[in-house]
Amino acid sequence: MPRLARFFWVGTIVFWCGLFIATHLPPARVPVLPVSDKTEHLVSYATLALGLFTSITLMRRRDAGGRAQLAIRVLAICLAYGAIDEWTQIPVGRSCELADWYADAAGAGTMMVVATLVSGAMSGDEAR
Repeated sequence: MPRLARFFWVGTIVFWCGLFIATHLPPARVPVLPVSDKTEHLVSYATLALGLFTSITLMRRRDAGGRAQLAIRVLAICLAYGAIDEWTQIPVGRSCELADWYADAAGAGTMMVVATLVSGAMSGDEAR
């Protein structure tokens, strides 16, 4: 595995583990941030999606399967994880909210559109 890909994978895995820990803290231990809960979800899942997209892109041969297909796969992973993450918060006394999952989806989806367009522009061709 190329060194840059390894770097991004480690960063993505560390972020994902941190995200899991943060979303499974009991309500009394959750730090209060000066932004909306939905903004936290949107930014967190945009970051997770970008990390996955970049890590996988750096490991693959040039456009094997296309950037658009990769973006759809990463979006599917983020949507599935977001749902699982919401459901598994119930045992620690946190709420399972569909609106949180919508914010997760909005962040991951927006980032995948941006990442697909930017990676296509950087490679000098359109996204497939």
